Amino acid sequence: MPRNSVTEARTQLTMDTGMSLSLNLLKEMNKQLFGQSLMTSSFKSLTEQLKTYRPGALYSCHDKTGYQMDLNLNEAREQFLSSMMTSIKRDTTDDKEYVSATIKLILNLGIVRSNIEDFLSVLNLINTFSDKLSYVDITSEIQIISKFYGFQL
Repeated sequence: MPRNSVTEARTQLTMDTGMSLSLNLLKEMNKQLFGQSLMTSSFKSLTEQLKTYRPGALYSCHDKTGYQMDLNLNEAREQFLSSMMTSIKRDTTDDKEYVSATIKLILNLGIVRSNIEDFLSVLNLINTFSDKLSYVDITSEIQIISKFYGFQL
C-alpha cells in the first residue's frame, strides 16, 4: 500500500479527528436529552458532509488512530441505534425525521468507512421494521454504493 504524503496524512488526520469530535459531541448531546430537532439537524449536516468524501475515505488501515476512530464510530452507531429504537416505537412525526436522519447517517458512515457492520445494521433495521420505516428514502445512498462498486440499478 503506498504511503501518504505529509499533506495527505495531515488532511486524513484532520478529517479523522474532526469526525471523532463531531460524533463524541453528538453522543454527549444524546445523553443530555437535548431537543431531538437539534440532533436531527446535526445528523443531517454531518450526513451531507460525509457525502462529500469518496467511499472508503475513512477506511481504517489498522493504525492506532484508525483503530480508535473505528472504536468511537462503532460505539456511536450502537448508541444511536438504541436511541432510534425508542423513536421507531413512538412513531411520531418528529421521531420519523430523527429516525430517517439517523439511518442515513449510519449508512453514510458505512460508505465512507467501507464498513459492512454499518450496512448490515441499517439493512437489519429496515428489514425488522419495514412496516414502520417505509418513509425512509435511502435511494441516494444506494446510488453512491452502486456507482462506487460498479453495479447498475
